[in-house]
Amino acid sequence: MKLTILTKIPSPYQVELFDAVANAPGMELTVVYVRQSDADRNWSKRPVRHRALYLENPVEVEPAVVGADLVVFSWYRHRQVRALMSRRVATGRPWCFWGERPGIQHKGGLGAAYRRIALWRLWRDHSVPIWGIGHWAIEGYRREFGSRPYYHMPYVSDLRRFFAIQREAPSDRRTVLFSGSLIARKGIEELCDAFREVARRRPGVRLLVMGTGPLESMLKERHGGFPAIHFLGFRDWDDLPLAYREADLLCAPSRYDGWGLIVPEAMASGLPVIASTEMGSAREMIEPGINGWLVAPNDQVAIARALEHALDLPTDDLRGMREACREKARQYDLSAGSRRLIDASRTTIENWQRAPAAATLPR
Repeated sequence: MKLTILTKIPSPYQVELFDAVANAPGMELTVVYVRQSDADRNWSKRPVRHRALYLENPVEVEPAVVGADLVVFSWYRHRQVRALMSRRVATGRPWCFWGERPGIQHKGGLGAAYRRIALWRLWRDHSVPIWGIGHWAIEGYRREFGSRPYYHMPYVSDLRRFFAIQREAPSDRRTVLFSGSLIARKGIEELCDAFREVARRRPGVRLLVMGTGPLESMLKERHGGFPAIHFLGFRDWDDLPLAYREADLLCAPSRYDGWGLIVPEAMASGLPVIASTEMGSAREMIEPGINGWLVAPNDQVAIARALEHALDLPTDDLRGMREACREKARQYDLSAGSRRLIDASRTTIENWQRAPAAATLPR
């Protein structure tokens, strides 16, 4: 099968996934990246073991889009990508769109109008499948783009290094981890304020803040003198398990997040998760009281209550939650994700060839 995927940048988790797909029997994968990096992503460059092209080289890109058995568009906010989408539509051959929940960045009626214009090729043809990055994404696209084939296609990464973490018996001196950009959208201000309130009554607990961003200086000025909050700075992709190993819980109170790989990473590490209801992976993976807790976004009081509950959890209960976390994370590992993508590609092609207007993809 000749498969071409257009996406934004070679982020580490996508490189892992595409390498795995390219290595599968019978797969001939080409990935077209819009650009080589993003200014707000500090990851070091990863070795790429699949055929990678860049949008700046149209001589190679157009044949990969026209000649593939299936083209998956995972980006549309670029004029040249939309032109390639039109070029693919003109061939009459299978294509689909793969995206996070609509409205995360462009909200409200204006956002919906923008998507309808930018994705008019998708909007007008209800036989074209949408691969949603999680069930929350599918729910949003179904509301905006109506009845059509949908396929559940969440982000995944190679979780083996997190599963490999050996967890010691839980202690009363518990550590909470935050992992992400230090920006308002990630809810880090509310978390730090809530943690200080909780920690004053619980000697020995810690909050590890891993990441960098525009709020870093302000957060360090406000909380750097509080002994229970530690700023770790940026950690590269390969160093993440070291930080997860030090923690007992993860807190991800994002105001909104289309998916959020930190939730499956944490669960694979055996960390119960406190996360916002406006986060795709949290909504899908967290079973409240079983492997974590859901809180309302931008709600410091709710975060503080969840922290209190988690930090005061009896040892046996925390041990049980660790096991439940790891069991849930297995569904989101690289091997499961690559199989899911290959199966979706084959089904998309088969249904397109058989009866596009009535095609349905398995959930």
